Amino acid sequence: MLTKEVGVPSFDFLLNLRATYPRKPILVSFSGDKDCMEECKAYLEPRGIPTFFELEAPFVALSILVRCAQAMARPR
Repeated sequence: MLTKEVGVPSFDFLLNLRATYPRKPILVSFSGDKDCMEECKAYLEPRGIPTFFELEAPFVALSILVRCAQAMARPR
């Protein structure tokens, strides 16, 4: 939860995760103050980490990625 009252953490740990596990998808969903969420989005997305305002959205995206990988792995 991102709010000024609770405190907004550094988002660099997500960049470190991506560097440590480059073959794993990193998708971020958050809740809280709209300004904090937009700040997070503005920081992460240009660095290649997709962000979502709705909790369900990254799961939908991950499902699509899995289906694409399965389709690409099928014999031709």
